[in-house]
Amino acid sequence: MNKTLVMALIQSEELNQYGRTFVLTGIRTFSAAQFLVSNLEQYTRALFVGEPTSSHPDHIGIQKNQTEKQRADISRI
Repeated sequence: MNKTLVMALIQSEELNQYGRTFVLTGIRTFSAAQFLVSNLEQYTRALFVGEPTSSHPDHIGIQKNQTEKQRADISRI
């Protein structure tokens, strides 16, 4: 379901603009909602409003390859 929603936002010229789509987050945002937040942050121009999420984008299951690449990039500095 997240993939369908994210793809629809990416393809919508009306919604995929800064200041047009808002994502409310809070300390109760975790698990599947964290997957959605991570995807929206990476692929859309959504504006995030609220508190930080309870889980971290690098928890098990979220784009492990990307997290490993980011760690590798940091270790080169």
